[in-house]
Amino acid sequence: MEQKGNSISHGIEERWPHFRLTMLSAVIFGILAHGVALVNKFSMVDDPQFLFDVGVTFRSGRWFLGILGELVRWIFGSPNFSLPLFGGLICLLLLGLCACVLIELLELRGKADCILVTGLMVVLPVVAGFYCYLFTAPYYLFGLLLALSGCFLLCRFRKAWAYLGGVVLLTLSTGIYQAFIPTMLCVFLMVFLRQTQKSEAWSVKKLLLEIVWYVSACLCFLALYALLNSLCLKVLGLSMTGYNGLSDPVSGGVGEYLQRVKLSYYLFLKPDGTNRSAYMYPFRLHTLYYINLGVLVLAAANFIWQRLRKDRIRGLSAFLALCVFPLAVNFIYVMCAPKIVHSLMVYSQLLFWLLPWCLLRWEPVCPEKEKLSQWITKFACVLLAAASLMYVRYDNVVYLRMDMYQTRTIQYFTTIITQVKSLEGYESGLKLTFVNKDFNLDPTFVDIPEFTTFAVEPILQHTAELTAHSFREFLNQWCGFDAEIVDEADYRDLPEVREMPQYPNAGSIRIIGDTVVIKF
Repeated sequence: MEQKGNSISHGIEERWPHFRLTMLSAVIFGILAHGVALVNKFSMVDDPQFLFDVGVTFRSGRWFLGILGELVRWIFGSPNFSLPLFGGLICLLLLGLCACVLIELLELRGKADCILVTGLMVVLPVVAGFYCYLFTAPYYLFGLLLALSGCFLLCRFRKAWAYLGGVVLLTLSTGIYQAFIPTMLCVFLMVFLRQTQKSEAWSVKKLLLEIVWYVSACLCFLALYALLNSLCLKVLGLSMTGYNGLSDPVSGGVGEYLQRVKLSYYLFLKPDGTNRSAYMYPFRLHTLYYINLGVLVLAAANFIWQRLRKDRIRGLSAFLALCVFPLAVNFIYVMCAPKIVHSLMVYSQLLFWLLPWCLLRWEPVCPEKEKLSQWITKFACVLLAAASLMYVRYDNVVYLRMDMYQTRTIQYFTTIITQVKSLEGYESGLKLTFVNKDFNLDPTFVDIPEFTTFAVEPILQHTAELTAHSFREFLNQWCGFDAEIVDEADYRDLPEVREMPQYPNAGSIRIIGDTVVIKF
C-alpha cells in the first residue's frame, strides 16, 4: 500500500514538478487574502436565501450545478450548507489544482512561475466575491477546474478521444457557470501563441487546421450545452428565467453584438469604463494595469518580430491571436448586456496579467543582451508580485466592508424589530409589511464614504440587504424574527398609510388591522 502511495506521489511530481509548491502557494495566498472569510460567516443578498441550497440552477442554464447539488445531498444525506471553513478550504484546494493545470498548459516551469500564477489565481477579487457566495463557490471553482482540464485535452492532444473529452468537460463547466467561457478562450489563444513558437512546421494549412480545431470545439461544446440544457428543462417541466436576458440571449440583434465587441476592445484600453462591480483595478492597481499593458505591448511586439524573422505565416498567426486577445478577455461583455456584468463574471481578467509574463518567459526581449533581458523579466516579476500584494490587501478590504455592512444591517433590522414589538397592542400573530422598502431614504442610515469607490458582489451599496429579495430569510436567520411578511400593494394606497411619516420618524410604524405597517 505504501509502495502504491509512493508511486502515485512520484507520478504527480513527474507530471507537475512543483505540485507541492503550487498547492502550498494556494494555501498561503488563500489564508492571506481570504483567511477572514474562512473563520467568519458572511451572509447577505443571495446567501440567506440559499443557505441550504446551491442557488438557481436549471432555470438559469446551470443544469450541471443542479445535478451536482443533488449528488452532494445524496452523498451526505443532508441539505447543502453554505460553510465558511469547510467550503472555503475546498475552494483553495480547487484553486491549487486549477493552478497546476494552467501552469502545465502554459509551459511555465520555474518556481517563480508557480508562485506568481497561483498567487494571482487565488487573490483576484473575483474569488473574494465567490467567498461571499459559499453556498455555490466550491461548485463554481470545480467548474473552473473542468474548464481548464477541457482546455488541456484540446490543446495538448490531436486525437478524437481528446476532442470528445475536451468538449464534454467544457460543456459540463458551462453547465455549472457560463461566465468561465472567456477564460477558456483566453487559454486557447495563449496556447496557440505558444504553438506558433514551438511547432517545427508552420504553414497556412497548419494555421487553418488549428483554427478549425479550436473553433469547431467551441461550437460543439456550446451546441452540446444548449442541447443538454433544453433536455433538462423539458424533463423537469421548467423554462428559462428571463433574468439578465437568459431566456432570449440573441434578442439584441447583430447590431447590438457589434457594439458589444467594440466595447470589449474599449474596456481593454480603459478598464474603468465598466460598472463599479466589474472593475478589478481600483486604487493603485489602476496604475499597475497600464504598466502591465505597456509590458504587454513590448513583449507582444518582440514575440511577433521573432515569429516574423522565422517566417511570415508565424508572424501573422501571432499577430492575429494577439489582436483577438482583448476581445477574449472581455468576452463576457459580448455574452450578456454590459450593464449586468459584475465581479463574479470577470475571472478572465487573470489572463491579462499572465499574458505579458508568458510572452517574456517564452521569448525573452533582447536575448543577445542578457542583462537587459533579465532586468525586463525581473521587472515583470516584481509587477505581478506587487499586483498580488495589492489584491491581497484589497480582498481584506472587501471582507472588512462586508463585515461592517452585515453588522450594521443586523443592528438596523434589530432596531426595527424592537420598535415593532414595543407597539401598544402588538401580538405575536400580527403580519408585517414594508411600504416603499426599496426606496429607503432613512437619513440616519448612510453609507461609509471610504467604501463607496469600489464594489464586489454581493454588496454594491450599504442598503443591499434592506432591498434584497432575501431580506425575509435574513430577518429569520440573523435577527431571530420570523413574522409573516405580506405584500405592500394592499396597504400602500390606504388613506391612513399615506398620512404616515417616513421611517424613522415617530408614527412611521403602526398597526392597521392585523398587520404592522412600516413606511419608508
